[in-house]
Amino acid sequence: MSHYSYPLNDERERLLDRLDSETEASTRADAIDTAIRHYLEDKANREEHWEQFTPEQLRLLNTSELKVSYYPKVRS
Repeated sequence: MSHYSYPLNDERERLLDRLDSETEASTRADAIDTAIRHYLEDKANREEHWEQFTPEQLRLLNTSELKVSYYPKVRS
């Protein structure tokens, strides 16, 4: 991914406004940093602990942006 700015359309502006209020960050950059850290930590937690959840629980935790797959262990 290269470094460039994204044009603000109505949807992106709405999401950033919501992110600002949800994170209570002092700047939009801080809000984005918080969201990035949250996403990466959540993804790592789900991948590390997926065996502790049923497939249905994992489906309930999925979002359109972040999914965890269920891979049952194969016993030999």
